[in-house]
Amino acid sequence: MSPMKSKIIFSKIIPILLFCVISLASCGRGANTVPSVRFDRTTAFENMTEIAEIGQRHSGSEGALSTVELIEKKLTEYGVPHFRDEWYEDTAYGKILFRNVVAQIKVPGKNNLILLGTHYDTKKLENCPGFQGANDGASGVAILLECSRILLESRAKLKKNLEIVFFDGEECMFSYSEKDGLHGSKRHLRKLIERGEKCDAVIITDMLADADLDAIIPSESDSKLAAILLKTASELGVSKHFRQKNINMVDDHCPFLEVGIPSLLLIDFNYGPNSIFWHSSGDRLENVSEQSLGISGELLYHFVIKITSN
Repeated sequence: MSPMKSKIIFSKIIPILLFCVISLASCGRGANTVPSVRFDRTTAFENMTEIAEIGQRHSGSEGALSTVELIEKKLTEYGVPHFRDEWYEDTAYGKILFRNVVAQIKVPGKNNLILLGTHYDTKKLENCPGFQGANDGASGVAILLECSRILLESRAKLKKNLEIVFFDGEECMFSYSEKDGLHGSKRHLRKLIERGEKCDAVIITDMLADADLDAIIPSESDSKLAAILLKTASELGVSKHFRQKNINMVDDHCPFLEVGIPSLLLIDFNYGPNSIFWHSSGDRLENVSEQSLGISGELLYHFVIKITSN
C-alpha cells in the first residue's frame, strides 16, 4: 500500500473510531442518568422569602391565614396530599382560631408513621417594625415544603408513612403553660391518639437558616435519633454546623416526648450575637442564608430516608 493511500484510509478511520468512542461513552452515561433526588435550596429560599414577606403571622391573624393558603398552594403544586385542621381554642389571650396543615405521604401496606413538624406562626410583636420571622417561622416551613416534594419523589425508598405537619400556635402569647403555646402540636397529638396510629418518631425543625448556622439538638431529644442525625451530618460533610448541647428547650417536640414518643428538635437558637435577632426586627431576610437553608434541608432529607427505611 502506498503511503498516500495509507494516509487516506487512516484519515477516514479516525472519525469513525471517535464516533464509536463517544457513542459508547454516551450510552454509559445514559445508563446512570436517572436524576438523583436533591434538596433544591433555591426553590426553598424562594418559598422562605415569600412567607417572610407576609410579615406578622401570629395565630388568628390575616398573616397566619395567608401563610396557610401559601403552604396549601405549594403542596398542591407538588402533588402532595394534604388537609387543613381548623379549631377554636381558649387561650391566655382569649378564643383564637388555629389552623394546622397536614401533608401525608403514605406507603401501601404500612401502618406506622414518622412525623416531621415545624411551626409557621410568629411571635406577636406589637411594636416591632420590619419584623419578618424569616428564620423563626419561615425557614422551617420552607425546609419541610421542599422535603415534602422530594420525599414524595422518593416514596419507593420509604418503609413507613410520613406526616409532615405545619403547626399553628407554637409561640406563646405570654409564657408557656397549659393554655399558652404549643397549641398545634398538642392538637395533633390528640388527633393521632384518636386515630389509633402508631407514631415511631417525631422530628421538629426550627430556625435553621441563620447565615452563621450553628444548630443544636437539645438534651431532652431522643439519643438514638440524635446519633443517627449526627452520623448523617458527618457523612454529608456538614458536622461543623450540627451538635448536641446540654440544654432543655420548649418547642413542638415536647407534647410528643411527654407521652413517650421518641422525638428530636433541631434548632439554631444562637441567632445573631447573643441571639439578638430572635423575636426582634433583626429576624429578616438579610440575616438568613440560602446556603444554610440548603445544608439543613439536605441533612433532614437524608436523615428521614434513613429512619424511614429501617
